[in-house]
Amino acid sequence: MRLIFLFLFSLNLFALDIDDLKTSFEKDGAFVAGKILTKLNNGLHFLEKERDFQNTLLIAIHGRGTEGYEWVYPLINLDKKNNRLSFYRWNTIGCPNEAIRKISSEIDRLKERYKKIVLVGHSYGGLVVSKILTDDFDSKVEGHFVAAPLKGNFLIRTFCGYTPPRKINENNLGFNWMTIKELDGEFRNLKSDPQLLEIEGVVAKRLPEEYNGNRLGHNWSISWLTDHLNSKQN
Repeated sequence: MRLIFLFLFSLNLFALDIDDLKTSFEKDGAFVAGKILTKLNNGLHFLEKERDFQNTLLIAIHGRGTEGYEWVYPLINLDKKNNRLSFYRWNTIGCPNEAIRKISSEIDRLKERYKKIVLVGHSYGGLVVSKILTDDFDSKVEGHFVAAPLKGNFLIRTFCGYTPPRKINENNLGFNWMTIKELDGEFRNLKSDPQLLEIEGVVAKRLPEEYNGNRLGHNWSISWLTDHLNSKQN
């Protein structure tokens, strides 16, 4: 009995409800709340129960070496009545191939339940989203990739067989939200901007220099996008 209790308790440690994230954020701030996200096991995590009125599935996909805090404000503010919010946790040390395959499989499994599926990927997670949009799911998938190194680099092109997408499936929608290279701590020392990639079917936009009085760098980009998406719904 004790072993069963410990097993169930350990599972609960890796479960998360969006209300828990809100409570942690209000009590201790984004950096503490973000640690909750990093403790999740790999895979797709629904942050709220399924409801009949939810017609949109939103999947958030983090970038390499996430500390979680950059996703706290976005997740809390992307939580809308008709959205079912989820967070995809994955091992970003290595190739993106498995994450692309598994998220595509989840979309195939869940697409009949929702009128719309929206992917929001940050940094390396945005690269994953761009590749997913090349698939035909017999259902429209909308993908947003922000501060994403879509060109890849020598390592993932050589060892992962990664090729940058040139065209997304005509059934899907894609948006490439690019930071200003010189203001982005991940990209400013590179010779060229890895975000700059022409993909047929994708709308590309450059983000502004500032967000709420702060330099709009790599991690603030998700919060900016969240506010932008919410403004379009109002």
